[in-house]
Amino acid sequence: MFFESSYNQHVKAGTATTVEKFIKTRKVRWLEILDTYSEVFGLEAMIVRPFEKSQFKNQDLIDDFLSILEINDTSGFKKPLIRKNASIKNNLLKIIKYANESELEIDLNQLKQIIINHVSDPYAANGNTYLSGGQRLEILGRYKQMNEQIAQKYLHRDDGKLFVEPIGQIIDKEPEHDNLTIEETIPLLLKIILSQDSEISEIKEQLNKIKCNIPITNQ
Repeated sequence: MFFESSYNQHVKAGTATTVEKFIKTRKVRWLEILDTYSEVFGLEAMIVRPFEKSQFKNQDLIDDFLSILEINDTSGFKKPLIRKNASIKNNLLKIIKYANESELEIDLNQLKQIIINHVSDPYAANGNTYLSGGQRLEILGRYKQMNEQIAQKYLHRDDGKLFVEPIGQIIDKEPEHDNLTIEETIPLLLKIILSQDSEISEIKEQLNKIKCNIPITNQ
């Protein structure tokens, strides 16, 4: 869901707020934005696509984008092997959130890179779940009219359906707990420490080789 993905990105950028406070202050104005573009460029010059995997061509964002450009031969393109700016798993995000809350001077970009580099499979394949079914329903209801207007005006869908995934799939997910447990924390820290120790050992070995190759001359 957009709000959960957006929350993930905001925490990675430095926010320490809770998801409950985040969704109360966060507002979506997609229709207002689209109408502004429409006034400038004209409705006929716009292509609007819902960001929903099941609506992408081949369920792939890149394939969908190329199809919009009417590019059918994709042999000359190389898809990235790693998702860019992907949502990281909830237990890892909690570490960053705790770092945001601390008074320590921490380079968040360096912290994120350490986590991504030293933890196997750090990304959330299907996104994170922070909201309850009731919270998701409330958000869907809040933007129901706006979504219908976008679907009708910009996608020419008389039924007003902007998103097509069954609502049960949206509201049935259970939110993940907020607290980072010892059982979650210790393995992560050990992986990071051991991995960094291995890197330091490799650097020391390389330095020793360099020292051995330095010629000694009489002054």
